[in-house]
Amino acid sequence: MSEYPVRTEHLGKTYSSWFSSRATEALADLTIEVPEGSVFGFLGPNGAGKTTTINMLIGLLKPTRGQAWLMGRSPMDGQAREHVGYMPEVPTVYPHMTAVEFLDMMGQLSHIETTRLKARIDEVISEVGLKGKENIPSIEFSKGMKQRLELAQAILAEPKLLILDEPFSGLDPIGRKDIRDLIVRYNKERKITVFFSSHILADTEIMCDWVGILNHGKLEALGMLEELLEVQNIEISGKNLRPEGMMFIEKMGDHTVKNGDVFSIFLKPNTATERVEQLFHKYGASDVKVKKHCKSLEEFFLQTVKDASLSKDEEAAETT
Repeated sequence: MSEYPVRTEHLGKTYSSWFSSRATEALADLTIEVPEGSVFGFLGPNGAGKTTTINMLIGLLKPTRGQAWLMGRSPMDGQAREHVGYMPEVPTVYPHMTAVEFLDMMGQLSHIETTRLKARIDEVISEVGLKGKENIPSIEFSKGMKQRLELAQAILAEPKLLILDEPFSGLDPIGRKDIRDLIVRYNKERKITVFFSSHILADTEIMCDWVGILNHGKLEALGMLEELLEVQNIEISGKNLRPEGMMFIEKMGDHTVKNGDVFSIFLKPNTATERVEQLFHKYGASDVKVKKHCKSLEEFFLQTVKDASLSKDEEAAETT
């Protein structure tokens, strides 16, 4: 497999209209590399260009400019899609098919051997939480159940790459946790690379190790999650620190907090912590912990989009 299961270079898409001479740029100059074995969250407000990008990645749309690669091949190459599982944003299950019938059809299209297919259908139905509902026509399914069935077909052929467009849409909190845990397990245990779009930032922050943020078709942030979410401060805490230790240690940080028998000091980012930890131990503290407090993904996302919008407004003002 290519080092980057998903890669784009200056990828762009412009839509023209029969009714207007004005073109709409849905995506501009997208260059990303998704490392093998990673979980990559592709984020952005509604209309940012996420689904347009995914449709080009899986070969449903041709780019206006630039290139994309799946497994080192063009998305238009059938071999590129052999090891890719795809889940669309809007479920496309056939309303009068049961889950078993739908998965059987999809498995045959993927050329899964008959004996293996039957066992695999039973397995994925259980994994996505549809056990006991597998013989009900999907017209009777809720949107969340249809989402589960779409995920089942995406993982049915045991792909090496999962491309998921809003996989949590229509799911309640329990359903989101179930699907999130399943995706993480497939990534960790089966070494599957996952590329997914979402606007549910809490789930994304738990799952992802890489993040890209789109706004108005432009990539505004890209990188490892832990590097993007800057450290705000470092907390060192311990239980039963002796009073003379507190008096000495509290002079070394920004501020301190005492909660019952736990004493905490907060240090500036990038502060060396070894000396402070040693003092906690020297003055009798137990259960000494060091914790980095970072921005949340929600804070980072909102600030990134806000900054991008302000920059766009300033550019527009300069041209008028």
